[in-house]
Amino acid sequence: MKVGDCIKMPKPGNKIPHCWFVVRDTPDGQCAIVNMTTLSHICDKTVILHKNEHPEVDHDSIILYSDAQITTLEILDVLVSRGAASKKQSCSPEFLQRIQDGIAKSPETKIHILAFCGIDVPKKVNPAQRPPKS
Repeated sequence: MKVGDCIKMPKPGNKIPHCWFVVRDTPDGQCAIVNMTTLSHICDKTVILHKNEHPEVDHDSIILYSDAQITTLEILDVLVSRGAASKKQSCSPEFLQRIQDGIAKSPETKIHILAFCGIDVPKKVNPAQRPPKS
């Protein structure tokens, strides 16, 4: 597995397989993956995918950044070799870039995913440290 690869496997706790895209990796083999799911009216629309943008996109879909996971390339390879996941066509560079850009843009991306992907995480301001109102 490598950045840009796509595998199809169920989300944790779900039997329906979804496509997961490897969006970042590290020299020690860790990686971040995001999944694609059907577009609905109550979802994060940061990145909307349309039919035929990737061979696995057969209807309007979104990247569900709230479900992003950190795992290892080795675990993904094992899942494929054991038949628990299937490898699909890798992303085009443009498709991958859209998904990667969405990591920082989505309000649903968890802080640990942002940090793993090298995106500056804004620090929360302690209300006691705020300057007094004038």
